[in-house]
Amino acid sequence: MLRVNSDEATLRYVLSRMGRDAQQKYVTLWVLFYGPEGGEHG
Repeated sequence: MLRVNSDEATLRYVLSRMGRDAQQKYVTLWVLFYGPEGGEHG
């Protein structure tokens, strides 16, 4: 697994390459998997 900082950098890069529609879907999946805090999965 990547570190949180790397994940954030990757997330921003991916979002910058996608449209708003894809961003919303990706963010939704991100929250579902990593939680609202975006930290370690409890």
